[in-house]
Amino acid sequence: LNSIDSDFPAVVVKGFAYLNGPLYVMQSQAVIWGSAVNSVSVAGDWDPLNFIRAQIEPDQGVFMSKQLVYVVALKQWSTEYFFDAGNAVGSPLGSVQGMKVHYGCAHGESVQKIDDVLCFLSTNQTASLQVSMLNQGAFKVVSTPSIDRLLNGINTTTIYSWQLKMNGHSFYVITFKEGNLTLAYDIVQDLWFQWTDANGNYFPIVASSYDSQQRHLLQHESNGDLYYIASTTYKDLDTPIVVDIITPTFDGDTYRRKQLNAMKFVGDQVEGSILKVRRTDDDYITWSQWREVDLGVKTPMLTNCGTFKKRAYHLRHEQDLPLRLRAIEVQYDVGTL
Repeated sequence: LNSIDSDFPAVVVKGFAYLNGPLYVMQSQAVIWGSAVNSVSVAGDWDPLNFIRAQIEPDQGVFMSKQLVYVVALKQWSTEYFFDAGNAVGSPLGSVQGMKVHYGCAHGESVQKIDDVLCFLSTNQTASLQVSMLNQGAFKVVSTPSIDRLLNGINTTTIYSWQLKMNGHSFYVITFKEGNLTLAYDIVQDLWFQWTDANGNYFPIVASSYDSQQRHLLQHESNGDLYYIASTTYKDLDTPIVVDIITPTFDGDTYRRKQLNAMKFVGDQVEGSILKVRRTDDDYITWSQWREVDLGVKTPMLTNCGTFKKRAYHLRHEQDLPLRLRAIEVQYDVGTL
């Protein structure tokens, strides 16, 4: 954001908020400045008296945004809301009492606004990283304990975040470059995924948008090239996109041995589609050989799956064909210790 007005505040943080005419920006000292009504680039637009400080907590400002009819100041370990109080002198804004959030934003590049929902990498004075959202003024941590463990101690020097909304799903995507990790959160289904490139490294996309035909565009990190993304495309250039699903361990709520007689895979029937399946009975240390399941038949299933006390499965699909699995139904008998 640039202005020819010499009074424009210097060194503002990322983000801005437009509310009832003025545009608001924030400095790292958590000072919020407002412009003249519907103008930011004419001399005198940035009145040196038109400011208010987000000062409930002494932390610094990180990101400025808007939600509903409020200006939102995301700071280091707290978040404050402001409303248009109509003040004639100074800033028109007033602090919204009772809407302070005891979590802040850990990195300004992590913030995405999706359908007026703010998603961001959050932290508080315990310095524990989580992914959170602000929805209609309500705060919610959306990262699971498993995701929080991945974020524990991760390098946050370079962060990319972007969003993708298609086929009824809204994805918030965040990449930690030095941590070699890309996580995608499906807001609609409340599910987490890890996205990688073909070599298993982080997903090298830095931004998303769409063209005049409403086709989704992704920008590559290395050269700025743009790529289309579509739910009907199953290859990256000439290589089929690999889908890996690794399940949690399953013990049937008993330590007794289980005889697994059959596994039925519930999903879309696609002719020629093959799902690879392998198992681990020692907490992901060693794996069995792959077995193949034909997803083109009416009832895809595996039989004679052996005995176990606790087990997890790894499913892999790597074909230029659609894949949609809804569930895995298992039939097992409980034996002795």
